[in-house]
Amino acid sequence: MKMFIPKGLDIDPNGGFGVPAHAAVLEVVQKTALSCLTQSDQEYFGVPALASLFTSTMGAAVSALKSKASSQASVSVPRVIMMGLSNAGKTTILYQLKLADCVSTVPTAHFNVEEIRYGKTDIIIWDISSGGGGRPAQERALWRHYLQNTDGLIFVVDSAAHDSNVQSLAQEELRYLLEEREELKDLPLLVYANKGDVQHALTVAEVRDMLQLRTATGERPWHIQGSCGTTGDGLGQGLDWLILNMAAKRRRD
Repeated sequence: MKMFIPKGLDIDPNGGFGVPAHAAVLEVVQKTALSCLTQSDQEYFGVPALASLFTSTMGAAVSALKSKASSQASVSVPRVIMMGLSNAGKTTILYQLKLADCVSTVPTAHFNVEEIRYGKTDIIIWDISSGGGGRPAQERALWRHYLQNTDGLIFVVDSAAHDSNVQSLAQEELRYLLEEREELKDLPLLVYANKGDVQHALTVAEVRDMLQLRTATGERPWHIQGSCGTTGDGLGQGLDWLILNMAAKRRRD
């Protein structure tokens, strides 16, 4: 599985995290696991993608967290799912938000997950590989493990892609997420029209119309924000909107 690997992390021959695990990665795993403990833990932690990442050290950490969680309230950290076609810039955006820097990335095979601190708000962001429309049903079925108990949805679009096939796939993928995934029903939607710094990129209005956001979103709140993942331009403005609307939804619920 290809994913962003922090500098200094040991990798074992089987493709898992080495022991001792990198402290930053272990911290993310612990916090992420804790945020999910109120759900069907046995099913959730049985996801093949997760199993391939956790060594016995990781498993022991998760077990310890489960025991601890039984005697204390769970931490309510907003969970955001970030999806979009390959090469739209999702992982670049994730680590720009996490590190305030542009890092080298590789295509995401399954997912990346990070807890970021934005202003006074902690947010867990899952960057999930969605590839494109027509994904195998078996692969899409696995998404239910990631999409549970989500507070917000980010959809990233490559606004520099003028290929009509790519645009059609992006529209199809977004419609699938909005109309067919019950886990994402009524969640606030933030669309990043990414790569706006590229010459001849589509404008925010053109991306909005291409995705047919006025009709595809139904009654859910939505916002489209021009962005550049490599520099961070526009990312904060988008998160400001998303945080306000996630909080509003929690109050309504």
